[in-house]
Amino acid sequence: MNMCSKCGHDNRAGSLLCDKCGHMLEELVKAKEEKQTIRFAEPPAHITAQLNSPDKMVVTVPRSKNQDLIILNLDKGEFFIGRSEEGVEVDINLVPYGASRLGVSRKHARIFFSDNTWMVEDLGSTNGSYLNRRHMTANTPNIIRHGDELVFGKMLVQVYFSFDASTAGF
Repeated sequence: MNMCSKCGHDNRAGSLLCDKCGHMLEELVKAKEEKQTIRFAEPPAHITAQLNSPDKMVVTVPRSKNQDLIILNLDKGEFFIGRSEEGVEVDINLVPYGASRLGVSRKHARIFFSDNTWMVEDLGSTNGSYLNRRHMTANTPNIIRHGDELVFGKMLVQVYFSFDASTAGF
């Protein structure tokens, strides 16, 4: 087990964020300090099945009780991430996954297509964002790839892409 230094919760082996409070666990802190390259396994079978159709993005929230997949068509080219509430609508609504409790802003980040590359940027959120365990500077685009881990506030999210033959070079 992997004990959280903040709340004392015993987390599963291999966890990077505390399942109870979302605090970065020692393994993540070390990786961040050492600026390690992060490698991820292939997506689970239930996600791979959704990727069989071309030009889709599948977003998962691995540590949420709600295991519903968020499936988006890539033809839109831009997706806002956050909390759809109080007159704010986003494409990737994380409210059903506990976004308010985990510090996700209403318009926290966006994923968009630019110069033949998928990018993600934090939109100046209150609690920040991480891409593969590295802090993202607000309003600065970062390249995003199949299997990347994003943390919005304290919420861990993974993204997967599928492309048809004509877009496979992304």
